[in-house]
Amino acid sequence: MGFISMFEEDIKKSYQEYLDILREEAMLRRKKEMAMRSFAHNVTEWSHLKFFHPRNDAQNIQQYIHYKTEHLKELLSYQSLHRPLLKKMKKYDRWTEMTSMFGDEHY
Repeated sequence: MGFISMFEEDIKKSYQEYLDILREEAMLRRKKEMAMRSFAHNVTEWSHLKFFHPRNDAQNIQQYIHYKTEHLKELLSYQSLHRPLLKKMKKYDRWTEMTSMFGDEHY
């Protein structure tokens, strides 16, 4: 086997390894998204059982978010909550939204 053939085989192996890594990355992104959704859903259900529904004003909603976050940090032994998880939690929790009196408009 000549040098050219060795390089050609190495090129093929390297390229296949690259493709395998791309597939693994895509799979990990999907798993991460599923874990984030599950976490946000569970936190929302837990907080709706643990806390009272906040009144429809910014101060009460902020207070609810603060208490929920502090209790969650305590539950998780004060580990930091990553920003993507916080965003996902907010997206899943309808109690963090202010609504108009008619209930169909968002501020």
